Amino acid sequence: MKANPRFENKGMEFWAYVRAITQTLNAAKRGEDKINPYSLIEILESLRMQNYPTKALGDIEHPTQLAVDLAAYFEYRANVLNTHVRKVLMRADEAEKEFSDLCKRLGVGNGDEIRDRSGRKCAIRYDVGGVKVEVAMNKQKNEKRAIQYFTGMIDLTVADSLKCEFDYDPHQLATIGDSKKLYATMARRMDGAFPSTHNPRAVWEIKEYYYTTTFGSKISDAVYVTQLDGYERDEIKAMTGDAPQLLLMVDAYDTWWGKGKSYLCRLIDILNMGKVDYILFGREVISDLPSIAKGWLRA
Repeated sequence: MKANPRFENKGMEFWAYVRAITQTLNAAKRGEDKINPYSLIEILESLRMQNYPTKALGDIEHPTQLAVDLAAYFEYRANVLNTHVRKVLMRADEAEKEFSDLCKRLGVGNGDEIRDRSGRKCAIRYDVGGVKVEVAMNKQKNEKRAIQYFTGMIDLTVADSLKCEFDYDPHQLATIGDSKKLYATMARRMDGAFPSTHNPRAVWEIKEYYYTTTFGSKISDAVYVTQLDGYERDEIKAMTGDAPQLLLMVDAYDTWWGKGKSYLCRLIDILNMGKVDYILFGREVISDLPSIAKGWLRA
């Protein structure tokens, strides 16, 4: 998913109101399994409840363009989450099937098991048209232990789309530089980079939480950290005139939709603020990622 062109160039004032209003109004009404849009009346009332200024929005009879745009954005955000994102997020069994179907389409078979020093299976290596990819096991125990299905879908899809090597498991920070000096080093390790972590054309973060039972700080922090990645990417672009494409890919229906609707709203906000180039939800890594990855070859 890309940003909606209508909202992607809005300034800080617009997003200040989006955050303040969203903070006051719940993402979903109690007992309802959907994201709420906010009417102009609700928008104005939420600001008055917090003693925030409303002059820039006008009133019900004479709303300003800012007020109209805010109401339109909240309608768009609710609609895209209710009608699209909800449908493409997967549960563990669905992800397992999607991964199995992908392996069949790519003709990679069951792969080759990789075991650690104790003899425990820790990953599976796949050969995707000559590109070797290792998909790690998750950290679950007993019957829940399996490979990371969502990560596997991403890595195999990227390998098939690029037909060349990429860094699917970076162990160092992404750097930007030339033969004379480094211009920037990103603050944290990403989950993937193309072609490598030095002068990458694209970097991405993966968040799959199929077996998470509570929406803890680790998951909410991921939303904030992604926004910080975006600010850092903006600094790199301002300094060098270019920056890697930044993607966030998330999945787990029960976690994100069942427990984290407010954070899904924030992800849509981050996307439309321009702090990330793409957010791919669930099955979008199958439908949308191939064309995105092929675009890196033309960059």
